[in-house]
Amino acid sequence: MQFTITTRVGQPYKTVLNGFNRALFLALKPPLIPMKLLRFDGCNTGDEVHLNLGFGQEWISVITESGSTPNGHYFIDKGKKLPFFLRSWQHKHSITAAEDNPNESLITDCITYQSHHILLNLLLYPLLYVQFAWRKPVYRQFFSNTAASLQ
Repeated sequence: MQFTITTRVGQPYKTVLNGFNRALFLALKPPLIPMKLLRFDGCNTGDEVHLNLGFGQEWISVITESGSTPNGHYFIDKGKKLPFFLRSWQHKHSITAAEDNPNESLITDCITYQSHHILLNLLLYPLLYVQFAWRKPVYRQFFSNTAASLQ
């Protein structure tokens, strides 16, 4: 299953890219989901993120690819150790300059996942989609409040 969510924020893409850090990761934590960040290396190839989910599950993702594009940057994290209900996970993060305004950026989250059963894939879709749609106002707020400190 796959879905993509794009958010426009009011900062240049290099400022936004520099803001992809531990503080943003913690700000993006969805409400009602117990989660403890155990490790956050960063957003470069080989970096890892380790989470402890409140129901006794561990989640480890590895940045498998990162690079530049003509108008931005991207990185991809893949699930190395996942909660019991997921078989595979890939999250491509893209930060690009808005074509119509170089002082704005587009943050695109492209999620690809599989559970162990097609029915569970369908049940997870709205839950995961809402979780990532919830990021839109968080991204906007974070990059309006922290822009001065990132430059």
